Formats: sequence, structure tokens, C-alpha cells
Amino acid sequence: MLSGCGAGDQQGASNAGTAETTGALPTEIPDTVRIGVGASTVSIDPNRATQEVDVMALAMLSGTLLIQSGGKAVPGLASGCEFDKSQLNYTCTLRDGLKFSDGSPLTSADVVASFERALHDPSNANAGIIDSLQSVAAPGPAKAVFTLRQPTASFPLALTEAPVGIFPAAAATNPRFWNNPVSAGPYVMVSNSPNEVVFAKNGNYPTELQPVVSNVEFKVIVDTNTRLAQLNTGQIDIANQLSASLAKQVKPPAKAYATPQYGGVYLYLNDLSKPLDDPKVRQAISAAIDRKQINDIAYLGQNKVLGSFLPSSMEGHDSGAPTGRDLEKAKALLVGTACQSGCNLSIMVRSGFAPYDAIATIIQQNLADVGIKVSTQLVDQATADTNEQNGNFQMEVGNLFDLVNAPELVMLPIGLTREGGINALYSSYASPEMNTLVSQLSAAADPAARAEVLAKVNALFARDLPFVPLVDQANIWASSLSPRVVAFTPAGVYQVGTAKTGPGQ
Repeated sequence: MLSGCGAGDQQGASNAGTAETTGALPTEIPDTVRIGVGASTVSIDPNRATQEVDVMALAMLSGTLLIQSGGKAVPGLASGCEFDKSQLNYTCTLRDGLKFSDGSPLTSADVVASFERALHDPSNANAGIIDSLQSVAAPGPAKAVFTLRQPTASFPLALTEAPVGIFPAAAATNPRFWNNPVSAGPYVMVSNSPNEVVFAKNGNYPTELQPVVSNVEFKVIVDTNTRLAQLNTGQIDIANQLSASLAKQVKPPAKAYATPQYGGVYLYLNDLSKPLDDPKVRQAISAAIDRKQINDIAYLGQNKVLGSFLPSSMEGHDSGAPTGRDLEKAKALLVGTACQSGCNLSIMVRSGFAPYDAIATIIQQNLADVGIKVSTQLVDQATADTNEQNGNFQMEVGNLFDLVNAPELVMLPIGLTREGGINALYSSYASPEMNTLVSQLSAAADPAARAEVLAKVNALFARDLPFVPLVDQANIWASSLSPRVVAFTPAGVYQVGTAKTGPGQ
């Protein structure tokens, strides 16, 4: 799952290595790990956390009933879970003696409150994760029963997701709780400021799941050059989201890695903004983009270009979707549109988010070749979030990913339905036909039936093209520590290993 992007003084694609997260722990384990990130948190409320830093912070705090190991759901806060014969009721039994970080007992009442809040919050940005869930009940203090609307084979994996972690029942009615949350996860948040987020180990987390590092600090370093400099001088241990060119400048003992995820990088398009309301304009933009150039410049050529919605790492990926640049096709598609004789568009760029700034520049240059003049709008994270929610943008480079290979949990409902939480990647795409297909996939367990539904999803996406796939989602990061201790995982978060297993294992 993890592929490196170099080793040595001047690392490059030709001498790629591997971020090995298995094996024995190193002799020396640091007491504190400092991770340089590109932005401060906006919200760690699980119903609001959508940006990368928010999800990474939430993953430190979120205690989930099940956790992922080897692609499977295994016991977390629950000692075990099982379906009944109908496959509609899924019962989880909590471990004995569970406590939150403040010492208060964790019971099934907290489980019910956490999921009821997620189910009934109309603004829940992560609603798609539990799309198949109808209700949850607590027949006893250590039992929680989830009732599904239809059989959903992937529901156990859904329970491993950070946004469906368990928090005290009081959190469901107190919006200020998230300023200083009580935790059921591996860490507790000590402080959260614009400059850093500090976490300390939660001593009440189950013993066998305890992380080996006592403290983790997210250091907010917006400029990627500064993140690299602080890594090379030992001020931080890990630099998140480096550009490909900076990854080549990582100095020993640090090494750079490129970790692929269950997700993709996309050119978000506001389909309500003219001329992007015309599918032909959207299709022309896709045909005019040079994805190979994006991969070569932004990912050292180590990533994979993407022409379909689902990434190459995920079930349902359409390997036949076109990925090559075709300027003649793009120009032909523009005939009869508002962009036939040229037009102007803008692309919103988040500061501090490599390599998306570089990708935006490539797209700007590519579209000029078909007469589309693109202006850039550099904004901070808070402004970008507000613009997305209000539809106050035309284009933006962003991503969508899940921590598991189950497209019906996050990728399809959040990316392709308005009901998934973020308005189909802020595109305003609304297709009853797509909604039906997503529901059908959730209910399908047979591989042949799933393949048939996913083929229809791919065909409908290619026809409507609400936004443009670019490349698989991958994060270039660098660390002076052994990845066995802490590593960026395909889940899109940093995880700290335990005494028995490495991050993501």
C-alpha cells in the first residue's frame, strides 16, 4: 500500500523506496512526535470534519467500535460484532470496563447518542458513511444494535471510520463540547490553537491498542518550503504534503514517501456557475487537461492518472476511461457552447496545500490551449471552506478519499449524491438515477451484481461528468522517524503504531 519516492541526499523517482510499517519497533521511541501540517483545524466535530487536517486530528481522538487491520474490521472499543440471520441487525458488544479520557464510563448509551446525532443532523458532512443505517438501540449497557434499511456487507468497515467514533452522550446536545472534547480514542486533545494542536496519550484507551508514542503535536506551517527546512534541521519529525520538487531536497536521516489512498484528486466544478452548467464544457475541460504532466510534475511520476471517478486502488475503478490529453476532442466539444470563441473561468487555490497549487497552474496552462482563460484566486483555508459551502467558486483542485475499499461508504454517496453531506463535491450534481445506483450497490453483496452496478455508475458519471478526475490521491510526506513508529496511511491520516502492529496494519 505504501510506495516511496526516494532515498538519499537528493531523492528522486529513479530510486524509490518503501515506507515499511511492519516488523520490530526501533530501540528508541520518541516521547513526542512533531508533525508539520499546512493549516490549522477548522472543526473536529465528526459531523463537520471534511478537510484533511480536521480528519487527521479527529482520527487521534476518535474511538471506534471496530478498527481496520489488513483490510478487515476487527475489535476496537467493541470486543465483537455480528449480524443476525436477516443481515439487517448488527449487534456490537462493548469491551469490559471502557472509560472515556476523563474517567467516566463508556456505555451503549453513549454509542446510541453518538449515532443518533450523526443520523439526525441535517448538516452532517459525513452522513454518507452510515447511509444504510436506520436506527440504533441499546438493549443493555454493553450492547448496541444497529438496524439497517437493507443488507450492507460493508457496514462493519463503516464502523472503523473516524467520523463515527464514540463520544459522551452529552456531546450530542452541547456544541461547545468540540472545543475541548473528551476522548475515547488513542489520544486526548490538550490544546488547539491556530499555531498547533497538541495531543497526549489517553490512558483509558484499551491496553492492547495503546500507541507507543506519548505525545503528538501538529505544528501549523503553511509554507511548504518552511516545513521542509524545519524537517531538515530537526525542528519537526514529519513534514506533511510536500511538493515533488521539495521531496527531492529531503536530507538524511529523513526520507520522503508517496502514500496512495483510497481516493482521487479532482478538479471540482461548480455546475451551477455558467458556463460550467453545460456538460460539454465540462467534458472539454477534461479532454484538454494533461494528466501525465500533472503526475510528472506534482508526483514525481510515481502516481497514477485517473479518468474515472473511482481510483485505481478501489473496487469499481474504470480502467477503460480515457486519461490522455485530446485537444481536438476538447475543441470539438466546445463548438456551440459559451466557450466556442473563448471564455473566462477562475480557479480557487488553497494556500499551503501542495501539490494542488502546482496542479492548478498546470490546468491554467492546459486550458489556455483551447481558449479558456483561467485566473487564480489564492485563499486561506477558512475562506475556501466558506466559498465551497456557499457555491462561491467556479473551479478548485481537491480530493475525496476513504479509509477502506468500499465505494458505497464514502466515495459514491459523498462524491455523487447531494444527500451525502458536501453537495456532490460542491458541484450541486443531482441525479435520481445515480442515487438509485448508489442504493443498489449498498444492498449488493454478490461480486457479479456489484460489478454490474458499478459499471452503470461509471457510464453515468462519464456522461454527466459533474467534475473532472485527475490522478489517484497520494500524499508526499517525509519523516526522520521509522514508519513502524508513525506513518501516513491509506486512510488519509497519521497513525502511531502499537507494541504489536505498525500504522495501518
